[in-house]
Amino acid sequence: MAERLHAEQPSIYKDPNPKPEVAVALTDDFAACYGFATAATLAANFAASPTLQSIVGECTGGRYSECDPESADWLKNMIAGLFNHLDADSERLTQVITGLRQESEALGPAVRSIHQRYCLVLYEQYGNDIGIVFTYLMNIVEPGVGKWFLIDAGVPHCYLQGELMECMVNSDNVVRGGLTPKLKDSATLC
Repeated sequence: MAERLHAEQPSIYKDPNPKPEVAVALTDDFAACYGFATAATLAANFAASPTLQSIVGECTGGRYSECDPESADWLKNMIAGLFNHLDADSERLTQVITGLRQESEALGPAVRSIHQRYCLVLYEQYGNDIGIVFTYLMNIVEPGVGKWFLIDAGVPHCYLQGELMECMVNSDNVVRGGLTPKLKDSATLC
């Protein structure tokens, strides 16, 4: 993928190198999204959130009762829908983020899932950003000080909070979709 992106958009993707990384947590509060959540986690996140259920039709063309978190096609359609429909409609995105926030706040700190906790944390930092919705589709890891994990090239990830040390291949290629003030390239992610 890195070679193709560099060939197609060399002004954005400056080199043809893939970018695997090792992330080492330096603080106890370090957290990251890393790869997509399991089908069971996706199903639990959607079952617990009327707001997430409400966007299935907008993003996939189907009903919530028909969603299949075990299907790679369903996840791919959901991702494309989030970028192409929800992120393109700022009013609707604000409604969705507000709904997710209200659901999370109503539960109280002791009952919130890890995804609901970070919904509130990220809203404070990024406001109505599509990346908040994406966190519900991803694994969230909190490794603890001194613990590390490997991020293969091409695996979606983002750092949510805390301090870390990154060790990576010499590359400046980052495809961003949210939770950043930098250039977002959602078309590449779809």
